[in-house]
Amino acid sequence: MAQQIINKNSTKPIERKWNKKIKFTKHFIERYYQRVWYKKEPNNYNFLSEKNKVTNDMIFRMTTSEKQLLGKFGSNKCVKLPFEMTKEIIVKKNHLITILN
Repeated sequence: MAQQIINKNSTKPIERKWNKKIKFTKHFIERYYQRVWYKKEPNNYNFLSEKNKVTNDMIFRMTTSEKQLLGKFGSNKCVKLPFEMTKEIIVKKNHLITILN
């Protein structure tokens, strides 16, 4: 299990390493809805709220080694990283670009 701390103002666990420096794109959130949750994203959604939902889901779904790879190689120019053993995440300079099946 990855290192987690509990925020005193919330009951949600907060991941310490990779999610502090990784930024989400709108395109990534839309593709996450389609390719991971298999549903259409809401028409008018709050980016920050959806980002938090996706982040929490990613923390739950990712293996420890996938989290370590994202933390270690996320700052590269462009890299494909494994996700859920069957998908790939495209990361470019600490920005989550898209997710592939």
